[in-house]
Amino acid sequence: MRRVRLVSRLLALTLVGTVLSAAPAGAAPAQPSSPPGWTTVPGTTPVLSRPAATVYGGEVHLVAEGPGDSVVHNRYSLETEAWSGWRTVPGPARAASAPAVILYGGDLHLFVRGPAGTIRTSRYSLTTASWSAWSTVPGSGAVTSEPAVAVYGGYLHLFVRGSVGVLRTARYDLSTDTWSAWSTPAGLQGATSAPATAVYGGWLWVFVRGPAGNLRTVRYDLSTDTWTSWSTVPGSAGAPSGPAAQVYGGDLRLYVSDAGSGTVRTVAYTLTTGTWSGWSTATGPVDLVSAPGTTQYGGQVHLFVQGSQQQVHRSLIGSS
Repeated sequence: MRRVRLVSRLLALTLVGTVLSAAPAGAAPAQPSSPPGWTTVPGTTPVLSRPAATVYGGEVHLVAEGPGDSVVHNRYSLETEAWSGWRTVPGPARAASAPAVILYGGDLHLFVRGPAGTIRTSRYSLTTASWSAWSTVPGSGAVTSEPAVAVYGGYLHLFVRGSVGVLRTARYDLSTDTWSAWSTPAGLQGATSAPATAVYGGWLWVFVRGPAGNLRTVRYDLSTDTWTSWSTVPGSAGAPSGPAAQVYGGDLRLYVSDAGSGTVRTVAYTLTTGTWSGWSTATGPVDLVSAPGTTQYGGQVHLFVQGSQQQVHRSLIGSS
């Protein structure tokens, strides 16, 4: 039933996009008032995917797929409590998915699935306030999901879902400006979502939604160059969306969207006890159509979802 509702929501988003494309030039989607616990990121640029966020230069950097296969970028300052406004990342992104973004080596690194299942990348320098040209990650192809990224052990680790639901990964070494060959952790085929990543307790964690709607996880230890076996996050059967992962308050937290109820659900793993909490509702209902994106800034988790009118909603979780 949840999957039926999610499909209905996504169909509604497609219809909204069709109406917008038929509107007169310059027409913009309406900006409805936000429900309790949520604010709407201002601006009239249509947002066409799940948002992704990270912190760089003292600001939250928010990215998403935009019109014409572009990637759009916005920044939020805690000091001014204001957004910079949506701007298009220059050059031919050729985006075919939601993007991923992370800080590494002093630059903002942006990734998105491109033509023929390749991964396209660009980077932003705060020093020059400019974006690099877009390029293709070597060896990428047949990618079937948006990417996920993490910085661990001095490397930038990139994850995607490949054909038949296999998790694939490659890593970038800034010191040599080179990418490793692509590899696949043993086990688990049939992932049904994009991966999510987090670094916690000395491990690199990866999460995906499994064939039964549960959440599956695997961990990587760089010191031994080994992966654990896959395991299931307790109580996550029927997870309605792909996950987002965030370390906050000493715990590793997962978030999934339930488009049927308009809520975001969460569960937490505590390293000291080695146990998962039960699932609970993280926020009040909102008109959402995407999996969540998260970052931590100003002592709070910033939770973002795409709304059905091609906007982004944000909720703040935790103490400021």
